[in-house]
Formats: sequence, C-alpha cells, structure tokens
Amino acid sequence: MIRLIISISTSVVVSAVLTQTSFGQDFVIHQTPGKPPVRRQGTIADWKGITLQLEQAGRTHPIDGSTVIAIETQWPDGYQKGLDELARKNFPAAIDSFQNAARREPRPWARNIIWSEVLRCQLATENLPGAADTFFQIIATDPQTRFVPLCPLRWAGNDTTMNQQAADWINSEQPIVQLLGASWLIGTNAAASVLENLARDIDPSVAGLAVGQLWNRRKSKMTPAELDVWLKKIETMPIAIRSGPRFAIAQAQDRSGLADQAISNYMRVVILHPEQPLLSARSLYLAANLLNDTNRTTAAQTLIEELKTKHPNSSWASR
Repeated sequence: MIRLIISISTSVVVSAVLTQTSFGQDFVIHQTPGKPPVRRQGTIADWKGITLQLEQAGRTHPIDGSTVIAIETQWPDGYQKGLDELARKNFPAAIDSFQNAARREPRPWARNIIWSEVLRCQLATENLPGAADTFFQIIATDPQTRFVPLCPLRWAGNDTTMNQQAADWINSEQPIVQLLGASWLIGTNAAASVLENLARDIDPSVAGLAVGQLWNRRKSKMTPAELDVWLKKIETMPIAIRSGPRFAIAQAQDRSGLADQAISNYMRVVILHPEQPLLSARSLYLAANLLNDTNRTTAAQTLIEELKTKHPNSSWASR
C-alpha cells in the first residue's frame, strides 16, 4: 500500500502526488467558500454521490463533497504506477495497473476512484464500449456518482457502436442509464421523449446533460436570439457537466455561420474541461477547421499540433 494525496477538481479526481509510505488515518482537506481550508483527520467510511462520510472518534461526520479539495489516504500497489503511465499517455499500461489496483482495493468508494481513472483512459483511446462497462461498475455501488461527467454519452458523429445496448439502456429505471441510451439513439422519437422527461430530473447533473442532448439533437440553423437562450441556460448548469452542452452550442453556432463564436466555445471545452478527452480532441479539430476555413492557417496549425500532443491516441489526431 502507498499513501497519496489526491487533488479534487469539479468532483472528478484529476491528479495525485506521492507523499510518503507510512500508514495511518485518512485526511480530508475541504474548504467552504469565503473561509480558509480545513484539514480533518479520521477514516473515510464512504463517499457516495456528493457526500463524504468521515468517521472521527466513533462518530460519523458528513462532508459536502463539492467542498473537498484533496484527500490523503492509502492506496494499493499499482495505483501510483497507473497514474505515472497515464501521465505518459501509455493508456494500455495505465489500465492494466489500475485494474490490478482495483482488485486489491476493498473500499467501494476508493475502488470507484480507481475505476474512474480506467474510465478516463478508455475515453482517451475512444474505447466507448469499455467505458460504458466501467461506468456501470461505478454506478453499481454509487448510482448518483460524482463521476457522471465521465459517462460516455454520444455528442457527435454517426457512430453506432453501442446502439444495440442502448435499446436496453433507454428502458432502464436509472435516469443516468436512460440518458446514456437516449444519447446513442438520439435521432429517434423514443430518445426525444426520454430526454424531455430527464430534462426535469431532480438530479441537476442528469437534467443538465439531458438538456444538452436535446440541443445536440437539433440540427437546423439558429438565430443569435435563440442561441442566446442556450448560452444563458448553460450558466445555470453544474460546472462539471457543461462540456457536452457547450459542445452542442458550438456546433449550433458553426451550423449557423457564427464561426468566431463557435471557435470560442470549442476552445472553452478544451480549456475548461481537460478531463473530457473525447470532446476536447474533437473540439480542437473542429476549431482548427474553422480557423483554416477563415484563412487563419497559422492559428489552425497551432491547434492541430496541440491536438497531436494532447490527444495522440485520438482518431482526430490522425486526420
């Protein structure tokens, strides 16, 4: 076992730093807006949805997960190696190390963090069926998981890889599974009906993603006034799930001849949501195309080089 500090951002684990190999209790660093960070010692008993349960002296204290900025805990062998391989973009080796670590990890909340890293690797390599399987492993123990932003929804393209499974998913009793199914059957009336219902879901992440998928479904040109409604709506959504809806807005602006606005929103996806490799890679490619089409070839080439560097395993880098 190794002891790591895990930094938390927008409810998704984004980085880890090896600190020591000693054993001991867990530490949770969290911060309420307007106040200094607080470091609490105890045992993390669970972490489902947005609530972290910290045991201290025989009592359990709930902590709002959105305020957690870092945790320090012990991780099984293989986890640090997986992080190292992920940083090198050696995704197959990273997945192998993370899967070995997950098999050794007895704590469900910690195991889901490890599975989330596997999921990130699968998204980076565009292994969408594998990503769906991994996502289902996470929600099996945490149905309202904070890793919802990593759900492998279909935001673009005509890929039909998971359409057969989606026909079953859309009939699930779990809203997030219904959403996944509807995104892969986006052009059907059944998907539209499901998305309309999910847009009113009590979970703001599910509701926001459903609204984004409804935007994604619209293929016709839009007026600036119509797009302004979308731009105002996206500011009310949870920050962690805005990448897909933002991408849908950029595509609508692109179709409507608003090249500069589309480029701006494609780049917001890239800059604000680095944890979304599928959307980030495609956004870089589409922004570069728009720059090239408007005679800004130097800027376009800069984005293509960034695409090749940041997303070398993406199909967009090979284009």
